[in-house]
Amino acid sequence: MLRRAIDEMGSDRILFGTDFPTCAPGVYLGGVLYDTQITDPEKEKIFSLNAKRLLNL
Repeated sequence: MLRRAIDEMGSDRILFGTDFPTCAPGVYLGGVLYDTQITDPEKEKIFSLNAKRLLNL
């Protein structure tokens, strides 16, 4: 599902998030980290660079 979102919108428009406290964050973290269809540069954008850009950090 994440690969499709990246293909449709681009990795520049996706932020990492969880449904905490309803769901365990590790499930979502592992889902992105261990997805072999997502490149390391895409993961870096999703986990940090996009939020930094959005928040002007």
